[in-house]
Amino acid sequence: MSGYLDSLETLRARVVARPWQLVGGAALLGAWLGLDQPRVPHNRVARAAFALVGAIALRAVRDVALREVLAAIVTNGHPHDEGAANRPDAR
Repeated sequence: MSGYLDSLETLRARVVARPWQLVGGAALLGAWLGLDQPRVPHNRVARAAFALVGAIALRAVRDVALREVLAAIVTNGHPHDEGAANRPDAR
């Protein structure tokens, strides 16, 4: 279990260090996969399993991205709120 947690921490450190490179890489991978003809399984159970895995993956990525954006806003303030990080009541 500790090896799994170490891998997650390593992945988190990489994402924090280079967020835009990973977003660009994900966009490139998505475009590359989108050019390939879809290989839809003919089995209904397999299609449902692929849809479930895709939905879980998208939700996980969305949750991580929103958590990072909200953490940045809480830490630095909203970009349109001048001096948000410098206010005495800012947290």
